[in-house]
Amino acid sequence: MSSAPPSKSPSVEVLIQGLGARVNGITLAISTVALVHADVGTILIDTGMHHTRPTVLERLSERGLSPSDIDVLVLTHLHFDHADNAALFPHCRRIVHEAEIKEAETYPDRDWGLSDHWRDTIAVPTLDVMTGDEMGLATGVTLHHLPGHRWGMIGVAVETGSETVFCGSDVAKNAREMLLGTPTPSDPDYLEIGRRSIARMLELSDVIISGHDRPVRIVDGVPTWDEDLPMALSIY
Repeated sequence: MSSAPPSKSPSVEVLIQGLGARVNGITLAISTVALVHADVGTILIDTGMHHTRPTVLERLSERGLSPSDIDVLVLTHLHFDHADNAALFPHCRRIVHEAEIKEAETYPDRDWGLSDHWRDTIAVPTLDVMTGDEMGLATGVTLHHLPGHRWGMIGVAVETGSETVFCGSDVAKNAREMLLGTPTPSDPDYLEIGRRSIARMLELSDVIISGHDRPVRIVDGVPTWDEDLPMALSIY
């Protein structure tokens, strides 16, 4: 298993930059995959979907890592674009919120984004079911239950020493949802809860790495960015 770099504060980096787009009317959702180095080892936040698998492996390899070097896998929710590559990491500690499991079990057919493999994803001996609103994962790394997009939506706050980087996944999946303060909820009754979750994330963060957009800096409670989102498109 891997060990964290010798540092008092954790660090976070983006392995795959998320993107949300429509091509010929079809939704293209590539989720952000992030890596955190902390005193509990190497933490992976989400895994991406199947067709990003080669890229996940490549980006890990570039850092001298293999799937066996991941100590903790945090699945922010069980949508296919965030969780389908979980099978690459069968032996590490795997964290899912209990409310996410409950929604999947109660309404398996309501949400088209729910992974077809969600039952296998939670049927592992290494599963650690998060309960409650907060969970300390490592020194400077805290998991937050911020429902809205899904009942069991998790965000990860990383205190790097100079700032709080919040891996928010789809609490607000892009800067537009942050600016509007409104998420895309799987449960219509969770719209207002989701708005409160976005507001809470903005309060907690200096920088937000969302699920389908570039990282943004929070200035006076407002998300701002310095660069356009890079994208290379090849037609084959």
